[in-house]
Amino acid sequence: MRSYRKENNIEIQSMQCLEFADIITTQIYNNELNKNLIQEIKRLSNFQVCKNVSDNDITDMYVPAEQFTKAQIITLDVNAYHPFKQICDLAIKTIYQSVDKENNLNIKDCWGVIYNKGNICQEHKHGIYAWSFVYYVQSTLKDAPLLFPTTDFSIFPTTGLLVIFPCWVTHSVPQQQIMNERIVIAGNLG
Repeated sequence: MRSYRKENNIEIQSMQCLEFADIITTQIYNNELNKNLIQEIKRLSNFQVCKNVSDNDITDMYVPAEQFTKAQIITLDVNAYHPFKQICDLAIKTIYQSVDKENNLNIKDCWGVIYNKGNICQEHKHGIYAWSFVYYVQSTLKDAPLLFPTTDFSIFPTTGLLVIFPCWVTHSVPQQQIMNERIVIAGNLG
């Protein structure tokens, strides 16, 4: 699909393109860290109002996650609880070690998500930052995968898996089919 328009003497051509990007994965083996993260995310979920939305809600690529997921979103303060910052710092370190040695990256935001049976996260991108990440605090290979639909690529989660990708890459999570709680920490770095 291709379209053309002209605005203020500027020509704009829109076309559908497949995304090409580095997607980085690494495994972090720290059962004690994961146990503490699960406890804190669940504790915070009892105090925060989390919005579970319907299938009829519209997804825009720059809207907050609460507006297009049927999972429970928990805002995380990386300065208030060191293990959240530890995961963000591991993501930054992994980026520096693998693909981006030049840029000074900082934590822009961080949140936890608890997916239960039937929960989804529609296609979206984060768009305004350099990198996004997902850390699987609790998951199994039977849990819903992380999909990258424009690349026809998916990652099946396991506990301790850290996935990092450019923020402009389209991604989603299909419906969770099993009763297991799939718990993740996600964030943006820039």
